[in-house]
Amino acid sequence: MDIKRRVKHEPYNRFRGALRERGLTYGDVSRALMISEPTVNQKISGVSDFYVSEVDVIEKEFGIPYTVFFD
Repeated sequence: MDIKRRVKHEPYNRFRGALRERGLTYGDVSRALMISEPTVNQKISGVSDFYVSEVDVIEKEFGIPYTVFFD
């Protein structure tokens, strides 16, 4: 049975751009958050949500402001 994941929200394109600007990868984010790379991809793509605690880690570790998650 093929189960498609449903998108919960629009992709975080501004966050993707912030990663690109800093030369960071999904792997870097996954290591900082201690979650798998596919999970990071699902969160960025809109299939899953970031926890507030994860956004806090991203801001502290990479200097990416939490505002990139809001339009």
